[in-house]
Amino acid sequence: MDQPYPVYQRTEGLPLFFVESLPDGGGEVRLDALSSRHCIQVLRMQLGDELQLTNGRGLKARAALTAVHTGGRKASAPVAIVRISTITQQPPPPDHFLAIALPHHAGRAEWLIEKATELGIRHIVPLLTARSPHGRWKPERYRQLMIAAMLQSSQYYVPELHAPTAFGEWVHTCHATCRAIAHCEPTARIPIWQLPCRPGSKCVLIGPEGDFTPEEIETARQAGWQEVSLGYTRLRTETAAIVACAWMQASAFSST
Repeated sequence: MDQPYPVYQRTEGLPLFFVESLPDGGGEVRLDALSSRHCIQVLRMQLGDELQLTNGRGLKARAALTAVHTGGRKASAPVAIVRISTITQQPPPPDHFLAIALPHHAGRAEWLIEKATELGIRHIVPLLTARSPHGRWKPERYRQLMIAAMLQSSQYYVPELHAPTAFGEWVHTCHATCRAIAHCEPTARIPIWQLPCRPGSKCVLIGPEGDFTPEEIETARQAGWQEVSLGYTRLRTETAAIVACAWMQASAFSST
């Protein structure tokens, strides 16, 4: 699958690359074709130059380029070999959830997933609601987008992308400390930024373009979810998601 965005990003002055499997005890690592090309042909790194690696599960490694293999043919794609000098486990981000009916338009759904990753969301849960559009489920494509967004935002954790989940199931099984459902119905909602929450994980439910049905809102209310508004205008699904993600990130930042 083609990588839609750069596969590296500078952090602490060093380029950061994704490696699916990092050896616990260090040693040599072979970068994949895309990372090797960026390392050698785009960044023009030389032997001995340093870089950083992550596996998207919290490991952060410092390494140096030790060899470049070309396969003995002029047209062969170069392969970068790096040796790890140090490896540490980074603390995880706040355990926040975005549970959302993904937009039908593929580009808007992908943009949403990318931005939620940049904003540090730990879990993305595609919701199946009464008014959900019937779009294609593309987990491999979404994972590539999340990896690229993780690197772009200098993070070390790829969000967990849950399987599509029925609305009724999620509202009764979500274990977040603070749980909110955002909707546009004229009920007793409070602005999300005024939501009283104990420290801990958060989850915000975002509905499809046609919003949640009154029955779904009542189901969430009966299950203990707080009804919230996201402002004074009616937002598209992906815009509402950004507001919710920004609130969760800001609340986590202010509590540290």
